[in-house]
Amino acid sequence: MTQSRGNTMPDTKTQTTQPTIFISYSWKNKDIADAIDNDWKAVGITLVRDVRDLTFKTPLKEFMKRVKETDYVLLVISKAYLESKNCMYETLELLEEPKFKDRILPIVLDDANITTPQGKISYIKYWDEQIKSVNKEIEGLVGNTNLSELYEELNQYNKIRDNVSKFIAAIVSMRYLSWDGAKAENYKPIFDYIGFNEQNILEETIRIFNIGDTEEQEIALDKLSRQHPKNENVLFLKATIAYLTEKKYKKARTLCEEIIQLYPNFFEATYNLAYLLDRHFQSYPKAKELYEKAIAINPNDADAYNNLAILLQQQFQDFDKAKELYKKAIAINPNYADAYNNLAILLETQFQDFDKAKELYKKAIAINPNYADAYNNLAALLKQQFQDYPKAKELYEKAIAINPNLVEAYYNLALLLFGNFKDIENSRIHYLKAIELNSQLKNEEFENLLGIK
Repeated sequence: MTQSRGNTMPDTKTQTTQPTIFISYSWKNKDIADAIDNDWKAVGITLVRDVRDLTFKTPLKEFMKRVKETDYVLLVISKAYLESKNCMYETLELLEEPKFKDRILPIVLDDANITTPQGKISYIKYWDEQIKSVNKEIEGLVGNTNLSELYEELNQYNKIRDNVSKFIAAIVSMRYLSWDGAKAENYKPIFDYIGFNEQNILEETIRIFNIGDTEEQEIALDKLSRQHPKNENVLFLKATIAYLTEKKYKKARTLCEEIIQLYPNFFEATYNLAYLLDRHFQSYPKAKELYEKAIAINPNDADAYNNLAILLQQQFQDFDKAKELYKKAIAINPNYADAYNNLAILLETQFQDFDKAKELYKKAIAINPNYADAYNNLAALLKQQFQDYPKAKELYEKAIAINPNLVEAYYNLALLLFGNFKDIENSRIHYLKAIELNSQLKNEEFENLLGIK
């Protein structure tokens, strides 16, 4: 079984000295949202993430509450965003809030095409077509009394069509950034606008983080550190580079400890120190304490719940608490594939709830169709508990196609081919590949059965 950690260093921070920023984007633009998130969290800036057009739907009141709790809203506006029912309906609701425009930080992608009359008209036409489509569905269901959801959807489409031009005009009237412009300026206009860019430190830390030449990056970071030796964003960038680039885990640990001494409520430093102690120093009691502290600082970070759950499951055998924490991570992020995979492993191995485990593995794969570990884990479950050998074989092969270095899938497929298909030749091929990747899997008894000398 392969359990999956959430994001490691760096991650998100909740700190009273910094503004919190809510980022809203279409799932189709997740790559850009990820890039923004990675840049900002590398230097310790909070981003509360939201995806408005996924398969789940956060109730509007809950969505509004989350946004109101943050200081600013970063909108990644694209064609997909403007053609998303959830993105547009809820953003239009937000625009009706007093002074909300003052809190919007727009980044407009090239495909949005919002500066021309033709672009605006295209979105009005798009929503007109959606309205016609729903009306046609309703007309075909005359006499059916259960039409409330369709009428609700129709009302939403009407509101979007009637206001999309107003929304675009509001965005155009602001000083918005293009994606290329935001990257080129290391987000300086945004940091300046929110008033959290003392001495231009933030864009400089992000610029340094994105320097490709390691030596140049080190020189620039040393210079900035001398200028601002106790700045939390600079210190955190040093810890990030020590961990991600240099692989100097003791150095990263020391830097995180220094940050916590100076800034006790710095979420990233607390969370990442917990992760370091857990994964690289096997200091499990202290890691547990720090994960719990991180969650107390920021109760809405799904990764912290997921990683604490893994720790409790693997090192403390507290399976009930681990299950509770996985569910909490999923409640925060209903598209958290790792948490579904990990909860499935727990339910399968400790609670013998095989049907639910199968459902959760499938959910993880539906969210991330390239999740090789989940294919491998589901295949093992289907083989062992459901005796569905053809499907298990298909899933092992899929896992290998996605990740040609997934040793467990080769080994498991070798066992399946030998024991359930009597395919000794292909079993031998996959077994040899498995031990090539990991010699510790070498099994003399199995080799004798395969005729390997």
